[in-house]
Amino acid sequence: CQGRGHIINLFALACEVKRKLANMGYLENETLVCEAHPQLIKYISEDEKNLEYIRNRTQKSIKLISNSKLGQIEYNLYAE
Repeated sequence: CQGRGHIINLFALACEVKRKLANMGYLENETLVCEAHPQLIKYISEDEKNLEYIRNRTQKSIKLISNSKLGQIEYNLYAE
């Protein structure tokens, strides 16, 4: 728990990230980027069905970037 009083639930965090990506279709850029800790990226990338849904909903490509400098619960979402 790293002193925060709770344990990281990667499933819940991955769901949060995917939900936010799915709602980024209003952005003009062609690619949605998720930069996160390698464990979270692995969890998200294994859910191809939801990633395909997000691609279809937003009409954008999705780029997943592993960044081991980020904490397990940290992530950055942006468009490029």
